[in-house]
Amino acid sequence: MIVINIESIKNLWTARRVWIISASAALAVVFGVVLMFILFLGGRDQFFPGQMQIYFFNPAEGRLSAEGRPWPVGDENFLVASAISELSMTPTNRRLTSIWPSAPRDLDSPFFRYPVIYDGTLIAVFCESYLEMQPLQEALFRSAFTLTMLGLPFIDNVIIRAGDAEWTESATTIANAPEISPVRLANTQFVLYFIDESGEGLIRAYYDATDVNFQQLAREALERLIEGPVTEGAISVIPSETRIRRVIPAVETASIYVNLSSEFFTRFNGSTAQANLMIASIVNTVIENSPPGARPRQVFFLIDSARREEFHGVVDFDSGFEYNESVMVGFIPEEDEGE
Repeated sequence: MIVINIESIKNLWTARRVWIISASAALAVVFGVVLMFILFLGGRDQFFPGQMQIYFFNPAEGRLSAEGRPWPVGDENFLVASAISELSMTPTNRRLTSIWPSAPRDLDSPFFRYPVIYDGTLIAVFCESYLEMQPLQEALFRSAFTLTMLGLPFIDNVIIRAGDAEWTESATTIANAPEISPVRLANTQFVLYFIDESGEGLIRAYYDATDVNFQQLAREALERLIEGPVTEGAISVIPSETRIRRVIPAVETASIYVNLSSEFFTRFNGSTAQANLMIASIVNTVIENSPPGARPRQVFFLIDSARREEFHGVVDFDSGFEYNESVMVGFIPEEDEGE
């Protein structure tokens, strides 16, 4: 006769459940440890010595300089995305400035489309608005972008595409980029703003600025503006006797001070409307020809190193003036430029 001891069966089942639960927990722990170990080994190649180098523009020295950033943890695509994100942000060093285009009047948005990594080559595709950059700004941007990307251990070459244009860069082609090689800036142009001959607004004109010291580009553009236009359809009412004492950038306040001689005030004999257009032509010219990435938002005027509250009917002359697109009425095509 078989006697079934229900209590013994219960105890046996309980013991088995405890064993199963314990074994499952142990297996889970082992699996977790193995998984973490695998992930650790898989991610070890993404830990690099030193720091990720992000290149910005140093307007005081006229060169590109790098700031270090901690290496992010992730795959190659994530590292590239992180570097691009850092490149578009404001540097921590106040002496440096980002060269990533941001002003709506400079470039449309979106600007950057996508990157592709293939066999050590980064292919960076930009919108056609990339081609709207002035040559100096584009050269600085391309150099900073390339240097930053080449700092990633798995990138040997950089291809930049925008519209039908394409540039291939490497450590060899970019060797002189930190010093801004003059060869790379051979197509630099002045963008000058003269008064339209009708007196209704400003027109934009382009003039060759090859071999110009780009650190003094704004000052030299202003000197060229004072000389007056050499093309038909444009006039200048800036007194020709005006001397430029200093052009002083204040990067920390995104401003620039234009210190002019007293002749600018005493020899001007135009109307208040002409005075307003003359001021706008100077302001637009100075801002447009300031170093890329260090472009000021405001221009302040000084006459013999002193501020004046009024200028021939223009009140608040001692306040900062911003770039004024509303006064633009046209431009002089580049093929019609004078020498």
